[in-house]
Amino acid sequence: MNYSVLFHKRAEIELLESQKWYAERSLKANEKFIEEILYSINLIKRNPLLFPHCIR
Repeated sequence: MNYSVLFHKRAEIELLESQKWYAERSLKANEKFIEEILYSINLIKRNPLLFPHCIR
């Protein structure tokens, strides 16, 4: 089964603001931040039962 991850609008805004903050300080830090976000999203997609409060 394929799962998707949806962000609350406020969480999406915070994510974009955080990404911008990292990008303004260091391209390497920004790359690592994005890598970690993508890793976390993929972890949730692969193992949704680890995050039961997030499943709808």
